[in-house]
Amino acid sequence: MSHTLFARLSAYIAKGKALARESDTNKPFGGVNVILLSDFHQFPPVAGSRNAPLFWPCNSSKDSAEELLGRKLCEEFSIERASKSHRPRLVGLAATHPSCPPIDFTTPPWNEAVLVTPRHAVPYDTFQGRPLTLSERFAVATKNQRKHREKHDERAALPNKLELAKGTKVMATFNVETDLDMANGAGKITEIVR
Repeated sequence: MSHTLFARLSAYIAKGKALARESDTNKPFGGVNVILLSDFHQFPPVAGSRNAPLFWPCNSSKDSAEELLGRKLCEEFSIERASKSHRPRLVGLAATHPSCPPIDFTTPPWNEAVLVTPRHAVPYDTFQGRPLTLSERFAVATKNQRKHREKHDERAALPNKLELAKGTKVMATFNVETDLDMANGAGKITEIVR
């Protein structure tokens, strides 16, 4: 993730919350609590400058105001390292864990929550001609995750079947040489292969 993308992400969320009259536009990310997971320091952003990654210090004489803001936002986060001893506690917090109390998706705040799924499935019941409820969207999303988890190829941890729409912009990368920060692959879907 780059400094610029991080700053833009904060601005977009703040703008969305402001349009809904739900935020303090003076706060980063519109006052929304943000948790970043994963290793954002593994590789520099693709097609970015050498000093674009969040972990790279900014140069106030060379970097844009947006890059400086992105770095400043990054520095406001506290960084925690999860060890194997933390895993049972973190897994127990997952909504799908048996010890987690069931969530009633028909009551606030859950009935108005935004649910983003990896596949961004269309939340519409084509048989009944109505949008899916949040609980129905959650059920569809978790069903797809379980189904795909079962079909992953051991070698590359990718599903054996990957559904994409023609013209979709994609970036499929494979770590070629991690010591040199090299990854390969980028492009878009140009034809349907059956």
